[in-house]
Amino acid sequence: MSLTLDIEPQPTISYDSPPSAIPSSMEIQETTYHLTKEMSLIVEITSPPEASRKISAHLGETLLEALRREALPVLSVCGGKAACGTCRINVDPNDWERLPAAETKEFGLLAHLPNVGEFSRLSCQVKLTEAMDGLRISLILAPKPIPRPAPTAHGQQ
Repeated sequence: MSLTLDIEPQPTISYDSPPSAIPSSMEIQETTYHLTKEMSLIVEITSPPEASRKISAHLGETLLEALRREALPVLSVCGGKAACGTCRINVDPNDWERLPAAETKEFGLLAHLPNVGEFSRLSCQVKLTEAMDGLRISLILAPKPIPRPAPTAHGQQ
């Protein structure tokens, strides 16, 4: 956990300065302190082997945002609106109870997708909380395109 303190720079006047040293045009300004609590958690990607690793994620962001920030190959054709299902992941069964239940829109979409398992979720709909620290997931990568022979003159191969 790290705390960040942002302080706006203010003119420096010593409390020992006589009132005549303070310019008359200077207004006394209230200093504003912004205290931000920035916490991160770990998400472990267990498969496929080429993506297997632990990543850092921020509280409140979606799992899709964390995966994208780490440049993992997760699709999201609809841009995170729970409309396409391309960002589907599988959650480790031991971690399933740590996630909130899927909303109606996500649940309905998952019901119509092929090869959806009992522990599937859309990464765009999983908003990360402290309870999800150490969450284990499996990515479902897009299939690789089938190589096609190069075209030749007059359609002959």
